[in-house]
Parts: sequence; structure tokens; C-alpha cells
Amino acid sequence: MSENNVIMFNLLSTVKMDEYKEFEKLIQEDLKEVDNRLEEEEIDAAEMIEEAESVEQKTYREKVKLMRKKRMELKAANVAKRRKASDFVKKEELSHEESSSDGDSGENFAVDWRAQHL
Repeated sequence: MSENNVIMFNLLSTVKMDEYKEFEKLIQEDLKEVDNRLEEEEIDAAEMIEEAESVEQKTYREKVKLMRKKRMELKAANVAKRRKASDFVKKEELSHEESSSDGDSGENFAVDWRAQHL
């Protein structure tokens, strides 16, 4: 090889190395940009998940509150039913006692009437 050829080869090699280094630098910059974008997307996704979970929790709290209210209403209705049934039983007992006490006094009256004739 001639000296000119060697110089040209060295020059081309240097140029190619510079191009390669520039190319590598561009790739690194692109990778950094992609990493930054992915990180931003991860942050956005985490925020969206957090917001969705917050909405879901609020919905569950509202459902729990509604179910507690319904449970209290059912308890109140059951208490009212029991009172009503208890009142009905008491009235029946009083009515039964009155009718049986009337019968007793009638028997006493009948016995007294018979006794008067003797």
C-alpha cells in the first residue's frame, strides 16, 4: 500500500469512528427520551389507577352507608311489628280475661240466685 492509501484509510477510519460515535450518542439520547416518556406514562397510569381506586372506594362507602340505613329501617320495622303483635296479644288476653271474668260473675250470680231460693 502506498503512503497515500494508508493516510486515506486512516482518515476514513477516523471519519467512520466519529460517525459511529455520533450515531451512538444519538442512540443514547433517543433511549433517554424513551425512558423519560415511559416514566411519565407510568406516573400517569399510577395517577389514573389511584383516581379510579378513590372513586371505587367512594362508591363502596356510599353502598355501605345505604345498606346500614336499610338495616336500621328493617330493624325499626321489625320492632314496630313486634310491638304491634305484642299489643294485639295483650288486647286478646285482656279480652279473654274480661269474658272469663264475666262468665265467673254470671256463675256466681246464678249460684247466689239459687241460694236465695233455698
